[in-house]
Amino acid sequence: MLVASILQLKLSLNLICYKAGQSIIRPTCIIYPWSLPTSDIAHLTEVIHNERCTALLGVPTILFDLMQYKRQHECDFKSLQLVILSGAPVSAAFIQRIESELETPYVAQVYGQTESGRIATTSFVPTDCPRQRYESMGKCVPRREIKIIDVNSKRIVPLGETGEICTRSFHTMCGYWSNEQKTREVIDNTQWMHTGDLGALDADGCLYFRGRVKDMIIRGGINIFAFDIETCLEQHDAIQKAQVFGIPDERLGEIVCAFVITKREIDEQELRIFLQKHLAYFKIPKYIRPIDVFPVTINGKIQKFKLSAIMQQLLSNEDNRT
Repeated sequence: MLVASILQLKLSLNLICYKAGQSIIRPTCIIYPWSLPTSDIAHLTEVIHNERCTALLGVPTILFDLMQYKRQHECDFKSLQLVILSGAPVSAAFIQRIESELETPYVAQVYGQTESGRIATTSFVPTDCPRQRYESMGKCVPRREIKIIDVNSKRIVPLGETGEICTRSFHTMCGYWSNEQKTREVIDNTQWMHTGDLGALDADGCLYFRGRVKDMIIRGGINIFAFDIETCLEQHDAIQKAQVFGIPDERLGEIVCAFVITKREIDEQELRIFLQKHLAYFKIPKYIRPIDVFPVTINGKIQKFKLSAIMQQLLSNEDNRT
């Protein structure tokens, strides 16, 4: 097994060791095309082609850039048998696009945190259900527990309902270095790790990611999960990638906004009409604007607080012009 990894060494080893123990029962080589924060897609493409890599580990942003690059250049990714996504959730449409454009037989997602020992769930588990295959983060890995609790009452919610994801296992950290208060905020007295992430479990134990608790938009007292709207936006054939977030509003508390990376020019009203067919009225973004790239962290995670600030500045500039 020859793996090109854009993830940290600890996570790469964790993922490969879990994948049926392949790093133990047969030789595995992990290649690091670059060191963060460098990001050279042309070099990554060259490494995959020249080394005939069979697997690729990375965050969605890298896969997005890789597909963009492939559309403009002659690239051969036929050696890839597996793509593993980590670090941020993606829509079913995005996974299907990876399989189609990179000609990769299988794309898997994993969910976890450094504090909880990295991998908590993985969609490596075979399933005949398209929804579980493309929309879920998979099932809980061995020797780990997961529960979904109400954000306010802290009680376990029924299957299918959204709440905060909590995990527990012997992998969980002992605590944050020299910060007992922060440790108590995330690890309770029964050793459950409160992740700050939102999700839901189905009857088969598959986890569906819904976003971060802090990213939840509260519009007029109604909780709105950005990931549901992002998934809907990305089903439109003109949208490559979407990010949904809230900005302050005097009357409603927050209003829903979106930035989109488009494949072609599209009118905002056309998108609004499309969303009206699939979403409740209060979930439809009041403002939808195009953007070239999303601001990201050194690890490739999208920074929604920066998108919120950019949108507020953009709207202020538009008001000044009028």
